[in-house]
Amino acid sequence: STWWPAHRRADDAQAQVAELRARLRAAGPVLAPGTPEALARDATPLDTFHAWFPPTSSLPEWIGRLHTAARRNGLALDASQYRLQVTRGARLARYEITLPMRGTYPQLRGFVAEALAKIPAAALEEAQFKRDAVAAPGLEAQLRFALYLDLGTAP
Repeated sequence: STWWPAHRRADDAQAQVAELRARLRAAGPVLAPGTPEALARDATPLDTFHAWFPPTSSLPEWIGRLHTAARRNGLALDASQYRLQVTRGARLARYEITLPMRGTYPQLRGFVAEALAKIPAAALEEAQFKRDAVAAPGLEAQLRFALYLDLGTAP
């Protein structure tokens, strides 16, 4: 009389364990919270969009790439202006970069193309060109880029 109920409870427990194991296998691999895989699985489309943008801590790297692109195209960045714009409650910061430059059209065009290729979160917002004379080989340019950076969680 004692053995049979205990044996039956053990059989029920084994059936529950088998059912839970089947449910775990169906749910997929167990991911530790905070890992990139878990974040990707739990991400909303908006979170995925924001994750595409580089973090604000990577800003020096992007400025370095901009200077490298200028140097490769024979241009100097001397009097650049930089301005960080953060809107309260926003997830993205806008870093405005204004570059007065002087060079030939191929140099300036090569710089813009390389900068946009090497800095995927950048946008060329404005480009002004001025030539002193029609036959002059050089141009004065005023280029304004915007670099969009992820702030993480909204402030």
